[in-house]
Amino acid sequence: MVSKHLTYFCLVRTLRFILRISLFGSLLLTVWFSVYLCGILLSRAENKNIDLIPEDATFALRIDGEKISETTLFTVLLEAKDEEIIRLLTTTIKKRTSGEVDFKNPGINLLSDIVIFEAPFKGKQIRGVIFNLFNEQAFLNNFNKNLSSQQFCYAQGNIGVLLSVPQKSTHKKDELEIYAKHLFTQKTPSHQFNSKQIEKIHFAELHLHKALKNNNREHHEIDLSFDYKGQSFLLEGSMSNLSEFEEHFLSHHLTPKGLHFTSRIFAQEWADSLKRMLSFLPVHLPEITAFSLNYEGANVVNHSSGFFVIPQIELVVQCKDEFSIHDLFAAGSLQSELDYKLLKNELWIQNERLYFKQLTPKSFYIGVHSAPDFANAEKSVILNIKGELKPLINIKGGGLMTAFLEMLPAFKASRILTESSEGIDLQITKTTKNSCRIQGELSFKDGHYPMAEVLRFFLVGQFIE
Repeated sequence: MVSKHLTYFCLVRTLRFILRISLFGSLLLTVWFSVYLCGILLSRAENKNIDLIPEDATFALRIDGEKISETTLFTVLLEAKDEEIIRLLTTTIKKRTSGEVDFKNPGINLLSDIVIFEAPFKGKQIRGVIFNLFNEQAFLNNFNKNLSSQQFCYAQGNIGVLLSVPQKSTHKKDELEIYAKHLFTQKTPSHQFNSKQIEKIHFAELHLHKALKNNNREHHEIDLSFDYKGQSFLLEGSMSNLSEFEEHFLSHHLTPKGLHFTSRIFAQEWADSLKRMLSFLPVHLPEITAFSLNYEGANVVNHSSGFFVIPQIELVVQCKDEFSIHDLFAAGSLQSELDYKLLKNELWIQNERLYFKQLTPKSFYIGVHSAPDFANAEKSVILNIKGELKPLINIKGGGLMTAFLEMLPAFKASRILTESSEGIDLQITKTTKNSCRIQGELSFKDGHYPMAEVLRFFLVGQFIE
């Protein structure tokens, strides 16, 4: 059960996250297609961008711009032959390149490897982007005019670097310049990526290295690769040195239905975020260690003070300590805040009903069904996400609210994307005491091409207008 306050907070955070990711991807897609459709054919130089990744980098992401562009172009024009996408893309490019828009050539060759990294720097974190150039002077001229005092751009040969440090940092431009030059002279290239991996990865690969203690002797690492095959996007990877992610017992696993989540790890970052989201509730909430969730959509209930969003869920929560779900809902302060009626094992919010049940002294259930189905879980699987994406935009009732959502380009784009997708299946499976394997697939229905549908999402959502 979620109040209108929680609903608004979650909606704002979700939209901010989607916009950040979408705008970055939109910019890349627009420039890549502008280059292609304008007939600019760029030869790919020998690429050594990964050699510039600092040895102590905590985060490194390599994106193969050429392969993404070639595959997307082939899919849209030759496989899908999607006239709507071509029309939307043509309209967007015309807007970008019209006389009313200041469209400058950044001098960047986005058809080569793009490397994004983060590394420690004088007690702070420095962020960098590395890419190839086809016009060094255009790159320096355009970026030097617009960078803040916490940013610096540098070029050497056909390679450009953009660096940035936190806003309140006291670092000077000359310090960033020294750091940028050092990237080109370091004798020991970063170990994150090697040539054999790059030949294997189709689109992108990511390496995350996080020290768990100040002496840097204990750490965990995450390696991921992204690929595209047939009707699916594929994800493969591994996690090692998992002392930070403690695996927990979960008393009951729900039989997957709708969009299903089960996790027997609950990172501290998750707990902190949940605590902030629910900070307005006038009750003490338990420390969560694991959960199992089926999500089928949400119903909007109109109320004199606004509205409530009632998630259509089945949820099992495992707590660190013993916790009574009945005592929580019986609290008068919570009933007043969330405006519900409490019966024996039921909550009533207007005409919506949620059931709850104590499963064990440390676990409980809450959901729209009084008797959920439970399944035997594979002990090696510590996280599983599977099912259709459609429940994410399955919102019923609410009158003006739902009508308003349908008017938003971002919501319309999300609905089109989820309706064309077949489903998602992501698993993190424990292989040894301190390591896991990651496997994921986002598949699309017959007749729907993944690259085309993602591009349609950006265009319909007007993220690259």
